[in-house]
Amino acid sequence: MPILTWRKRVANRERFFMPSGEGIARTYMLNIDDSGCECLVCTGQTDIYAEIQSYREGCDLAMLLRNIDPTALSSMVSSFTADDLVNSGIVDYASMPTTLGGMFNLVQKGENMFNGLPEEIRKEFNYSVKNFVSQFGTQAFNDILAKYATPQAQTEPKADEPPQVQIEPQEPKNATNKKGGKE
Repeated sequence: MPILTWRKRVANRERFFMPSGEGIARTYMLNIDDSGCECLVCTGQTDIYAEIQSYREGCDLAMLLRNIDPTALSSMVSSFTADDLVNSGIVDYASMPTTLGGMFNLVQKGENMFNGLPEEIRKEFNYSVKNFVSQFGTQAFNDILAKYATPQAQTEPKADEPPQVQIEPQEPKNATNKKGGKE
């Protein structure tokens, strides 16, 4: 006689086992039969090795280097500026945070950067970090930063004119004698 125990959700599940190294993977699709029960139906098989090899051209470094023209590459790399990289959509995600705490620190860093901007720039974005971040890469964002990033023309004195210095008249100090009285 079997020992009576409470039935657990995972105890009676049918497990599908695929030994490692098998090159064929079955593909399944969810199907509803005539009685309304959901069941998985085998729809085909996928050759895993063939699928991996289909991505070979995009991953093989030797093949990529053979297809690149070195003269075209050097002219392209030297013509990039920092603005081109910021506005092109090319982003290095390797340094992006992978935890919630890291993301919070990144948001705090962005807020601190916004709060460190001059008053005029923050006023253009209605003093809102969300407005500032949401307009990254747009033409309006670039126009606002260009307006405040251009150096103001400074008037320099001409070489043939001597610089004018304003001298303020000083009031004479009251002279006192040794006895402490005024003269």
